[in-house]
Amino acid sequence: FSGFSPIIGMTKDKELLWSYINHDYDQPPSPSETINVSIAPNDNGSGNVYVIDNEQKKSLELKIGTTYTFNHPTNHPLRFSTTSDGRHNGGSQYTNNVNTNQNGKTIITIDTQTPKNLYYFCNIHQNMGSSIVTKEDESPGGDVVINGKVEVVTVKLNKKLSTGPNGIDPALKGEAGFNEFYYLLHNPEAREAVKSGAYENGLEHYIDIGKGLGYKSSTL
Repeated sequence: FSGFSPIIGMTKDKELLWSYINHDYDQPPSPSETINVSIAPNDNGSGNVYVIDNEQKKSLELKIGTTYTFNHPTNHPLRFSTTSDGRHNGGSQYTNNVNTNQNGKTIITIDTQTPKNLYYFCNIHQNMGSSIVTKEDESPGGDVVINGKVEVVTVKLNKKLSTGPNGIDPALKGEAGFNEFYYLLHNPEAREAVKSGAYENGLEHYIDIGKGLGYKSSTL
């Protein structure tokens, strides 16, 4: 994504400087994981069950913000539900952010709207799956990659601040609460007018135009 980050400051001579950084960032890729699912006879009962990481009917923890691809046998299509064993137990499929367009693959993206408790089940056979708990990803976030140049531009806005010992006291102009930094930071039209030389400082712009337009001149 592109954008700019503003910086405002002044020199020791009370000259106001407006700086900004043009930047172009690449968003870190969304994390993804692949979970391979196989089938085995149930060690604790009849029929077959899903096996993940050599564990039968493994309970899973899935992280919010991650996309998971479950690779499963095509004759045992893996699906999700908010009910244990899904449709075999009176429940229905959970389909939000779920993609089952490819045979042998079930893809789900976990986000903040995903229920905290889910279940995975076989859409054809009973009692093959287990539970899922969704949780926040506690690992460090991905790196933000700078794509292209970062440009820093600094422009001297005006000769003197409208506040301070070498400037004009706003109170003398009837604007005791006026804040030069705040006004130029939050009102780009005023900032551009001062940069172009149309106005000596933000106070003059505020009195002439900004006040009538309702521009905020301080945090008060």
